[in-house]
Amino acid sequence: MKSQNIGKSIYILLAIGIIVLTIVGIISNIYAQKRSLERSAGFHISNYHKQFDIHIENEVQMMKSFLQFIGEKKDIQTSFINSDKEKLFAETKDIYKSLNANNQITHFYFIKNDGEVLLRVHNYPRDSDIINRYTFLKAKKEGSISYGVEFGLMKNYTLRVVVPWIVENETIGYIEIGKEIDKVLDTLSEQLNVEVAIAIQKNQYNNAPNVIQEKLSSFVQIQNYYLVYSTIKDIDDLKSLFQQQKNDIWLGLKEKTYIGYIEELKDISDNKLGDSLFLVDMSLEYKELKTALVFYIFIMIMGSFLMLGLGYLYAKRKQKILDDALLQIDITMREKTGLLSLFEHGDSVLFKWNNDEHWSIDYVSSNVSNLLGYSKDDFLSSRITYADTIHEEDISKVIAEVEEGSQSTENFFRHDPYRIITKEDKVKWVLDYTVVIRDKAKTVTHFLGYIIDITKHEIILRNLEKFIDTQDNILILTNGEEISFANQKFFSFLGYESIDKFKEVSKCICEYFVENDRFFHLGKISEDENWLEVMNTLPEKERIVAILNKDKVLHTFAVAISKFENNVFIVSFNDISETMLNQIELENKTIHDNLTKAYNREYFELNYKKFIAKSKENNHLFALAFLDIDHFKLVNDTYGHEVGDKVLIQFVNAIQRISRESDVFIRWGGEEFILILMIKSQNYLPTILNKIRTTIEEEEFESVGHKTCSIGATLYKEDEDMNITIKRADDALYSAKNNGRNQVVLKVD
Repeated sequence: MKSQNIGKSIYILLAIGIIVLTIVGIISNIYAQKRSLERSAGFHISNYHKQFDIHIENEVQMMKSFLQFIGEKKDIQTSFINSDKEKLFAETKDIYKSLNANNQITHFYFIKNDGEVLLRVHNYPRDSDIINRYTFLKAKKEGSISYGVEFGLMKNYTLRVVVPWIVENETIGYIEIGKEIDKVLDTLSEQLNVEVAIAIQKNQYNNAPNVIQEKLSSFVQIQNYYLVYSTIKDIDDLKSLFQQQKNDIWLGLKEKTYIGYIEELKDISDNKLGDSLFLVDMSLEYKELKTALVFYIFIMIMGSFLMLGLGYLYAKRKQKILDDALLQIDITMREKTGLLSLFEHGDSVLFKWNNDEHWSIDYVSSNVSNLLGYSKDDFLSSRITYADTIHEEDISKVIAEVEEGSQSTENFFRHDPYRIITKEDKVKWVLDYTVVIRDKAKTVTHFLGYIIDITKHEIILRNLEKFIDTQDNILILTNGEEISFANQKFFSFLGYESIDKFKEVSKCICEYFVENDRFFHLGKISEDENWLEVMNTLPEKERIVAILNKDKVLHTFAVAISKFENNVFIVSFNDISETMLNQIELENKTIHDNLTKAYNREYFELNYKKFIAKSKENNHLFALAFLDIDHFKLVNDTYGHEVGDKVLIQFVNAIQRISRESDVFIRWGGEEFILILMIKSQNYLPTILNKIRTTIEEEEFESVGHKTCSIGATLYKEDEDMNITIKRADDALYSAKNNGRNQVVLKVD
């Protein structure tokens, strides 16, 4: 009887679950379809705004061309400057009629610099008022074209374009044309199937003239708004929609389904004018989704009936499984007793200890005496607790791991290796695997732990770590993405206390590689490449990196990589800073002129191709200039070669003092020098070189006073032989000297 009640309960619960899931599925589907329609409507509105902006930009470009055409007419300029309103009107009224007829231009102003309207072409009788609209004030302030959709009392919401009227570099006034925005709205509404309504706040008309006040009486009023524009004819529904002031409004009008959105209406001055209402016709999509929903509900109901039938068969089958399970429990309990006997004779010691203050023991396997020297009874009688056997330096760590494991949702955790003290006061290392047992309320009641003696293995490992820490090289274990072990040299070099402290800031030592073209760094590989795998393919001489230590001192290291296990490698960083410094110093001596310290001719031969490639990469021109100190031989003949050498040194220092970082200065031979420049335009070159020439002219040279220099320059032509470029610059230098010296000659052909 008891077994039958359980089967019935299972079926009832299953039936309730199926019904609930069916209802939830139907409701979720309805919600999802509703959201799908709303997202589709939102896309229509976003597309409407995008097309509106595109339309406005096109209108502005067209209106800008009209203004340019009008402003360039000399007779119109003269009439405006003479403030001859009648003549100006006579010259522009036909232009306005054409713009109005062909382009729907409704506003046409000529405005003086102080804002006074000289002429409204579209409204000739009206003039002499002062314009203070945002578009005009912005154009006046910035001295450039200003445009935007702006509120105006006469036409409400209008696209205005204002340009400064500049004649012979002097602003004589401003010209403005405008177009009623409702013409744009009509076009977009028809093209994109979006209904639009605009309501302006009543307070926008507080200072309106009487003629406007009379016109307002014909507008539909909605609380604090006047409805000034609408493509929707059912005004009563519009009133209620504006009063709701929310998005995702669902509305049925004339057998159509609309989704509406209310948005703030602002003009170019960012002042709130009122609200805009957008209605998207979703009738077709609504009908399609409604049909799909009916089909979905049918499928769900039929599926529910099928699941209920299958559930009945499932519950009946569970009856038999339940009966078999009761029999199996008895068998399992006997087997469990047999499994526990394994811990009585094996190397692993099994504990069952309670989650109380003293970790009292409920069970411990008899082989505990082999591990700790204490008997099983010593623990069960509480003469000693397991916590008493843990080394005093490790007990706090073990307690913290137990607390962390208790708070976790996992039912198993493993301690880091720790030390225990045997009855004979011997120290042993153990691994401790713990299973967390919780009651129905998820409260931890007790723990099952099995402990393994790893003393021999741990002693070997600790001695190995001590040996590694004595190494002078930086040693790490890594897979190229994160570090799993590092020696003491690593921590002392970078200034971290432990691997955990390092991981709080970084994952990989590669993040510390200094970007220097001389050495390997992350900038030389792509983002999806592993630096370790790439470096392992490089020749040994290229496996060099530069790293700043904790004191920001640059060190260079030769890197050695050895496979450890799986994808983990032992990486050694051997400090070769002193060797690299000697090498760099030797290279510097090779490529620098001994006397002036400028680069030498050998440096040019080794690097000019790289300079050409760099200028092309940066979209710059490669310029080469020859510089020659005028009458330098006279210095040597008059003052001697020692003074001549000082002049050469001071000459180089003066030029390097005013050169840009990208400029390269080279001693070509004797008193001749080459200057390599990367420039954006040929027009910049004479200015730069003349600055150098005047700097030398103004320089006071020791012993000899003022000297001058002649400069010949050219531009490198693509794929040209460098000797031809040099010859052309040398010819330019010859021309500069032949024409009287102390001048710059540029030769590009």
